[in-house]
Amino acid sequence: MIVGLSGMSGATACFWVIKKAGIFDKYGLNVIVLFDRKVEEKIASGEFPFGFVGAASVIAGRLRGDEITLIAGGANTMPYALVTAKEIKKPEQLRNKTIIVDRAGGSGYYATCYILQKLGLDPDKDVTIKSIGNQPSRFIALKGGKIDGTVLTPPLTISAQKLGFNLLLDMEKTGLEYQHTGLAANSSFLKEQPETAKNFMKAYLEGIWYCKTHKKESLEIMSAFIKTDDQEALEETYREFILKIIPKKPYPTLKGIQLILNQLSPKNPKAQTAKPEDFVDTTLLKGIDQSGFIDQLYK
Repeated sequence: MIVGLSGMSGATACFWVIKKAGIFDKYGLNVIVLFDRKVEEKIASGEFPFGFVGAASVIAGRLRGDEITLIAGGANTMPYALVTAKEIKKPEQLRNKTIIVDRAGGSGYYATCYILQKLGLDPDKDVTIKSIGNQPSRFIALKGGKIDGTVLTPPLTISAQKLGFNLLLDMEKTGLEYQHTGLAANSSFLKEQPETAKNFMKAYLEGIWYCKTHKKESLEIMSAFIKTDDQEALEETYREFILKIIPKKPYPTLKGIQLILNQLSPKNPKAQTAKPEDFVDTTLLKGIDQSGFIDQLYK
């Protein structure tokens, strides 16, 4: 089966470790992992049965009636920091500047809007937000002096600081409940292939355990995935994402989903009456958890 990743970051690194460590194979799953900027659309169409994606786009899709649902969490907080050019050291210096995101409607876009509001800026009036691509592309543009600012996650936040760029606000340190990423599935596939879906969820849960308990092996895989041999940056990514942010029992945060609905509400009337529970299906996760599977892994 083809499984999609919406981007290359610390949030998706754990999923790549699961693939490379052979855990999908253990559960009889022949998984091909692909990067795709339209993962949510391909899950909704049934082309991809699963994907590790930004939760905001899943919620927006379900509001449109798409066949997609969150079946587990991933990063249940906002791990982004707003990184700006060397001459921009205060929020007010961002007025009339350009902030770059991955794509409109993606998790980075909504995170950027939230961070700007926290800094006292109106994302619709005070700055221009444009899309140019994934984190590595945005980081290259920042280094080249082509953009005024962007949101990044570890290890690129560490690399940016080393080069003298400014972190105006690091949201990960606030502990905010926010459904940044999660494991999404095609709703029909869950009904039609329940055993395959169950095995996939077991592989995901065992993969989280593997990441947390096999540091050396995980760091080696992450180094190739993120394309860096900066040990300090890799250690920071491992510490922040694998050990701190990704939970052993990855239930989505309903409070964090409500925050996304609040962001969508001004432009989408359906979000105003929707409930966080409408966007998740934790049947598989809950059943496996109650069987003692997860607790047994960590004994």
